[in-house]
Amino acid sequence: MAQALDNDKTLAEFGPAEYFIISMEYCPVTLSRHIKHSRSMGEIRRILIEVCAGLTAMHRKGIIHTDLDIENIFLKNRGVVKIGDFGVSERWEEGIRDIIRNLDVAAPELSGGEGGDQRSDIYSLGLLSFKLATGKDLIDHNLFNSLTSGNYDFSELNVPRRFVEICIKATHFDPEDRFRMVDDFLEALNKTF
Repeated sequence: MAQALDNDKTLAEFGPAEYFIISMEYCPVTLSRHIKHSRSMGEIRRILIEVCAGLTAMHRKGIIHTDLDIENIFLKNRGVVKIGDFGVSERWEEGIRDIIRNLDVAAPELSGGEGGDQRSDIYSLGLLSFKLATGKDLIDHNLFNSLTSGNYDFSELNVPRRFVEICIKATHFDPEDRFRMVDDFLEALNKTF
């Protein structure tokens, strides 16, 4: 990962492989800890906009995170959002390594090392967004099946139905059925709020 990510939404900088260096800022709170105290839709939207900005910067450099999770998003003082933990990040042009990933957040196409691109991070972004807004895991099969069958009382989730539909689209098994780019996800999100 020879090029530095030139964006203040990320924590790591990539250097030449023989001198791999990670430079981190102090971020006192993980997103998972933060949402225990605050979960308004306005706050969720603000956080997701900043996560999307960080992902977009990474994707422009050809880097996918592959491990985007609520535990890997940090908040600095004054609520500035940072993406962290680039331990299994990849350059998709160089191919995706078949390594052990967090199967709770990794896109299905990454599990067999068959390749991925920005849509792999969009899958994880959909899971993260749903968990951030509802406190629930979208990949819980009973919940996912209920949501996609149309037999679910969306008022139980206390979030707009359109928001849930965006998360479901982002997490389709087939990458071709997901949002193509983070900007597409963000555009749909902005139309919801």
